[in-house]
Amino acid sequence: MLTAFVMALVVAFVVVNVYAEAMRHDLNPLKAPLSSYLTGPYGVVQSAGYVGLMLALLLLPAALPTTGYLFVPTDMSAIALGGVVITKWLQLRATPNEHTLLETVHVVSAGIAFAEITVFEAWYAHDAHNQFLFNLAIAAPISAAAFARFAPTQTAVEEKAYTALVTAWLLVALG
Repeated sequence: MLTAFVMALVVAFVVVNVYAEAMRHDLNPLKAPLSSYLTGPYGVVQSAGYVGLMLALLLLPAALPTTGYLFVPTDMSAIALGGVVITKWLQLRATPNEHTLLETVHVVSAGIAFAEITVFEAWYAHDAHNQFLFNLAIAAPISAAAFARFAPTQTAVEEKAYTALVTAWLLVALG
């Protein structure tokens, strides 16, 4: 039951992201990171998707077939994801100096969220002796590094590819 609930939260996050990108004609999907959709039209829907993913990450270790995993990496990822959402909303009313600080916190929060969930995914896959899940877990940072090296101006594509690989891992591991 918990596994199905967590899977539904991850699927909802994916659906919300696809919906937001389809509906927001004011943003270029190749240049606008996912967090750009947190404000403006459909921002509340996108924020709800992020909150759902935060809840999924908090529940993830308990929802996986093999139990006994520490919640620390997934909790840190969920908290950092909360930082992504909060800083984006705070930037709406920030002064230029505050905006710069909030953008820094935003980027660091996103990095922590990605790093923590990737560590958990690789750790879980290794312990489960699941080579496919392990490969999928390490594909995310490898794809990010490849985009950073060969297409440095495509940061939104890099972030979306990383997010797609992370959510694909979650769905495969939960399924």
